[in-house]
Amino acid sequence: MTRTLRRSVRRGLTWASAAAIIVAAVIGSGVIPIASSGHWRVTSTLLDFVKRRSVALRAAPLTAPDLTVPSLVDLGAAHYEAGCRPCHGRPGLVLPLVPRRMTPHPPDLQRQVGRWSAEELFYLVKHGIKFTGMPAWAYADRDDEVWAVVAFVRRLPSLDGPAYERMTALGTARPAAASDVEQAARESCERCHGAGGLGRGLVPRLAGQRATYLRDALDAYASGARRSGIMGPVAASLRANEVATLGAYYAALAPMAPEAPMAPERESGDAAKTLTSRELGASIAAAGRADQDVPACSVCHPTGAAATVNPAFPRIAGLAAEYVELQLRLFAESRRGGGPFAGVMREVATGLTAEQRRHVAVYYASER
Repeated sequence: MTRTLRRSVRRGLTWASAAAIIVAAVIGSGVIPIASSGHWRVTSTLLDFVKRRSVALRAAPLTAPDLTVPSLVDLGAAHYEAGCRPCHGRPGLVLPLVPRRMTPHPPDLQRQVGRWSAEELFYLVKHGIKFTGMPAWAYADRDDEVWAVVAFVRRLPSLDGPAYERMTALGTARPAAASDVEQAARESCERCHGAGGLGRGLVPRLAGQRATYLRDALDAYASGARRSGIMGPVAASLRANEVATLGAYYAALAPMAPEAPMAPERESGDAAKTLTSRELGASIAAAGRADQDVPACSVCHPTGAAATVNPAFPRIAGLAAEYVELQLRLFAESRRGGGPFAGVMREVATGLTAEQRRHVAVYYASER
C-alpha cells in the first residue's frame, strides 16, 4: 500500500468516525421527535418510495385468482367491517378520528386502492408493513382468506354508503334480540354467518349444526389448532361459557334448505361420461374408494337426522359446495386443523383427488 493510499484510508476512517459520532450525538440528545404528529415531507416521500418498490418486487411472482367470485367478495366484506374498517374507514363516512392521528395514518382505501395491483394488495394484507399499525395476517398459510379481503377491497372505490352496508350486513333490519344469547350471537357471529346463522357460500351454516362440533371448532380456532385469520380473533375473545351457550343456541335453530342445485356437470372419459358430478360424489359418499383407502363419507356424515353419529362430527349436508371443497382441500394440504377428529379427515382428504373432492362437495350441497 502506498503512502498516499494509506493517508486516504486514514482520512476516510477519520471522516467516518466523525460522522458516526455526530449521528450518535444527535440520537442521544433526544432532539429527534417521535411524537405521532406526522413525517417531514422528504421522510414521507422516501418511505413511500421504499414501500412501493419493496412490494412491487415481492408481488411480481404472484398471480391473483378470480376475484369476482361472489362468495369470495362476500367473505371479504364480512371480515372488512370487523377487522379493517376501524382503521381504514368505510364508504359514506370520513376516516375515523383516531387513525387520522396515527403516523403514518391508515390510508382511505377508497382513494388509495387503485395505486396497487391485486397481487400487491395481497402482499400488503398478508405480510403487513413494518413501522406502521398494519399487522400481518394471523396465519401465513391461509392465502384463501387473504384473497377474500383483496377481492372486497378492490370493490371499495365503486361503493357508496348504502351499498357498503348491504354487502357487510350493516343494513339488515332485524327485530330486537329476544335474549342475551341471541344478542351475543348477533355481535359475534352474524356479521359473517348471517341472521339466524344460515350462512352462504364460503361462510358455513351454523343453524342446526351439532353443539359439540361447534364448541370443538371454536376451541380449535381460539387455540390456533384450526388456523383462520378471520375466525381466530373472534373465537379467542369468547369466554368458555359463551362458547357453550352459542353452540347450544345455534344447534337448536332450524337448518336451511340445501343450496340451490348446481347444473349437472358431465364427466369425460369412457366409464364416467354419463355420470354427473353429483352422482360421482354420491358414489364416494356411499361406498368410498377402496382402491385409494378412502372409507365411505356417510359413515361419519350421513344425510338426514342420523342421531347415532358422534356429536363431534359436523353435519355437512346442505352446506355450499365451494365451502365443503375448500375444507377438503385444506385438510389434504395439512392446512386445516380442528377438533379431536381432524386427523381422520386429513387422511381421507389426502386419499381423494382434487376432482373427487369437488364431486363429494357437490353431492353434499344438494342433500338435506
